[in-house]
Amino acid sequence: RSRVSEPFFCARYALSPYRGCGHGCLYCDGRAEKYYVEGDFVHDVEDRTWLPDALDADLRSVREKAFVSLASGVSDVYQPRESRLELTRRCAEILARHRFPAVVATKSNLVLRDLDVWTNIAHDSGFLLLTSIAILDEKLRSDVEPGASSIGERFEMLASFKAAGCATGVLAMPVLPGLSDDDDALDELFHRCAELGVDCVIPGNLTLRPGRQKELFLMYIARCRPDLVPLYRRLYAEERASGNTEYGYREALYRRFADLGAKHRMPPAIPHSVFAGRIGVACELHLVLSHMVTLYKNRGSDTQRLETALDRYRKWLDRTRVKFNRRRSLEPSWVNDEVRLTFDDPARATELLGNEKLAAFATRILHDRAVLDYRTLELGR
Repeated sequence: RSRVSEPFFCARYALSPYRGCGHGCLYCDGRAEKYYVEGDFVHDVEDRTWLPDALDADLRSVREKAFVSLASGVSDVYQPRESRLELTRRCAEILARHRFPAVVATKSNLVLRDLDVWTNIAHDSGFLLLTSIAILDEKLRSDVEPGASSIGERFEMLASFKAAGCATGVLAMPVLPGLSDDDDALDELFHRCAELGVDCVIPGNLTLRPGRQKELFLMYIARCRPDLVPLYRRLYAEERASGNTEYGYREALYRRFADLGAKHRMPPAIPHSVFAGRIGVACELHLVLSHMVTLYKNRGSDTQRLETALDRYRKWLDRTRVKFNRRRSLEPSWVNDEVRLTFDDPARATELLGNEKLAAFATRILHDRAVLDYRTLELGR
């Protein structure tokens, strides 16, 4: 758990019933040494059979409800063994019983088995289904994501969840240099997502961390696309610990992502409408401000003042939550009550954020329950 909801999955809590993954994606970041996954990543998967009972116990003691993410960089919660073990389904049923909102990220249409549970959570507490789609060529997909569902199956599962009233989104990652990063392919991906009515497309580039993850993927490139070896050597020559490409390629790619998002009216972050009113106002405001930095950067705006205000709010919220955690006698709503009290007073709100206009904007979210449309950057209901 974290003190604030992180902006990528909009979650404060996270769980994964497995470690290692039977999908066997060649590029998987989880293969890197930094994650300490022992044994064969694909075949020696750890089953955390104790997790459902631990989750049930933990949720009984949690004082602040927030989104729980069932996603992991080192596994997929709906990988093949889940069809037999049903650990993810058991966790879903526990989340439903405790009325916690959830976000699931998966490449598997096995998630359709649990559509009933996730739909109940969506209508009661809040739910978002995310799936990774960065490749539209099925032959390439089967080469690099051999154990995952086909692209067609992933679009179909998004449509099924959308029809059931669930929020949905696409993780357009990782985009593979020279393989799936051409303009036409990316435009077609955004077009299909918009046509389906998904709520967001969150893009990402391929990272190759020095060591076994990078070596495995470059072996595939050398074997199947030797013409691309010089490109990969150049893009990943810096051997960054993060696995990132050289700056120029990455910046140009994200500029294209921003242009495509604007063209197809696809937000690059989980929309405010997905979590508005589903979590405490303290985390809700933090998420909106965090996402605004990305949204305005995509428009080419200077975000320095916004980033400063976000930093001030985050530090204030950290201090407030430290007080809360030290005093178990405080009501569960205390942190959110403190946020409301602060923004009840325009002077205090302006002092906190260092920005009068932004303080008034935040007050509309907190007190008028206004929702920011990430496509237009306008507040509405």
